[in-house]
Amino acid sequence: MFHAKEESQHAILDELEWQREDAKLSAAQREQAVADLIDLVVAVDGILQTQAAADVDYFLRVCGRTFDKTRVEQLRATMLKAYRWQYIVSGVQDERFRRSSAA
Repeated sequence: MFHAKEESQHAILDELEWQREDAKLSAAQREQAVADLIDLVVAVDGILQTQAAADVDYFLRVCGRTFDKTRVEQLRATMLKAYRWQYIVSGVQDERFRRSSAA
């Protein structure tokens, strides 16, 4: 419980700091920041594709059964979708991010 409270305090302080820094940006700088964010998401997605493929390959080696090609592709697609949700989508759907990106 105490760790969760401490992490919550960090998140609140980070958001306040972000708002302070954002207020210093010009429109051109903000546009560049958005472009940088897009580049970052593309890079993270590349990492997630590699990690998801490696994790599915590992699972297929150790699970003790075989799957047909269709099921393997479903496993790959599902793992990648889950990783994308966890590391990309859930963050940009946070209400605070949506409010800040609308400004």
